[in-house]
Amino acid sequence: MYDFGDGWKHVISLKGRTEASGHFKCTDGSGHGVAEDVKRSGWADLKEAYRTSNPNMKQREHREWFETQASNCDPDGLVNGREHSWSKAEVNRRLFELGL
Repeated sequence: MYDFGDGWKHVISLKGRTEASGHFKCTDGSGHGVAEDVKRSGWADLKEAYRTSNPNMKQREHREWFETQASNCDPDGLVNGREHSWSKAEVNRRLFELGL
């Protein structure tokens, strides 16, 4: 359970093992990180705002919020399939920094 006010649930699957180390390491994954504080249905709405070729006013505002104001904003947004992008190196860097 994550972000108890919004009720997000995440499933993490462990699929095999690698050599033992002193910290966690991500070996695979998919998808752009969910925007913080976007609310439960908001992530689907945000992705739809980027998929449409002619966004309405609310969708344009949603895009601008994600690109400039979300606590984990992404200035590049989710255009051109970026909703599927992620960086294994970045995930592992963050896990290492957290001491996990």
